[in-house]
Amino acid sequence: MSPAAFVVVPGLIALQRLVELAISRRNLKRCPAEQQRSQCADSPGRWRAMVLLNVALLILPATEAALRGQVSHVALLWPCLAALLAAQLVRVWTMVALGRAWNARGIVPSDLTVVTDGPYRFVRHPNYLAVLVEFLALPLAAGAWFSLLLLNPIAWWLNARRIAGEEALLQQHPGYGVLMTCRPRLFPRLARSS
Repeated sequence: MSPAAFVVVPGLIALQRLVELAISRRNLKRCPAEQQRSQCADSPGRWRAMVLLNVALLILPATEAALRGQVSHVALLWPCLAALLAAQLVRVWTMVALGRAWNARGIVPSDLTVVTDGPYRFVRHPNYLAVLVEFLALPLAAGAWFSLLLLNPIAWWLNARRIAGEEALLQQHPGYGVLMTCRPRLFPRLARSS
């Protein structure tokens, strides 16, 4: 795959992000502004940092590949593209499972019903798992080692802060602790054989 053809991959992800933002805005319209401020897992500054980081993910790896004149070797390219596709499917699965409670801002609605089906059967934060897979797979698919090393520490740090804030808000909802704390945060446990 040429670097010019590779641009389609971040382009499709950007299109998905725009659709997600539209869905998020629609879902948040039912939340009063005061609740959006008090029940948000992110500060405005951290939200802006996350937006900029996601834009950088869509631009830097493709730019790095274009400057080098090639993407990753096929042995790395196709598994990474498969991981990216899997991450997008997990994001959509998460959105469907949460329904109208899903939003991009990390706002926990006051009328939240704890969701334990879909990807939430396996982990407490499947959307963040998908995001972190994207931050690994997209630069690796592009052969963009600089982007990988630059973006991933920031992504892990920002997402860890958001998860901590979101969990603090979720713990206030009846049943969340009982139903969800037995599940791992991000990585599903492998079944143990007896």
